Amino acid sequence: MKGALMKTALGLIMIAIVTALASVGEAIEEKPLPAFVVRASDGQIAPSSSFVREGRWVLILAQQPCRPCDAVLGSVNKSEHPNVPSRMVVVLAGVDASGLAAQAGRFRDLDEAQWYADPDGVAYSQLMATPGVAIFGMRAGTIEWSLNGALSDSPDVRSILSQWIEAP
Repeated sequence: MKGALMKTALGLIMIAIVTALASVGEAIEEKPLPAFVVRASDGQIAPSSSFVREGRWVLILAQQPCRPCDAVLGSVNKSEHPNVPSRMVVVLAGVDASGLAAQAGRFRDLDEAQWYADPDGVAYSQLMATPGVAIFGMRAGTIEWSLNGALSDSPDVRSILSQWIEAP
């Protein structure tokens, strides 16, 4: 009886883990970056079209306060991957333009990233992202892939970001 109960419990745990992992990574149909407006650190309006750059880059949506979001942002090591920060756009939900510099200053390795404030969470709704942290792999103005949810494994996140940005 105990053996069958243990097998059932382990089976349910495995199903929960697989389901949780499946919800984190999402292969999406390639689509253009939707139009939305956020704020630069000087308070000026910044349309999403101003983020777009040639080649591969990453858009990260992060809420504040949010420990998993901070773990993702803190996972970038500029000395190991010097090209990554300059190919990143970070949009912080729940932060206004006046608080943006203080939040960005907490992540010294991301000093070359572009930072924007999204006090009303408009980017989340336009990108249909789940609360927490969301990473979008971009090629020019096209979203090629996304990761949503509790992403806190720094080596994995660092590897994903660097491999996407630094790939030929």
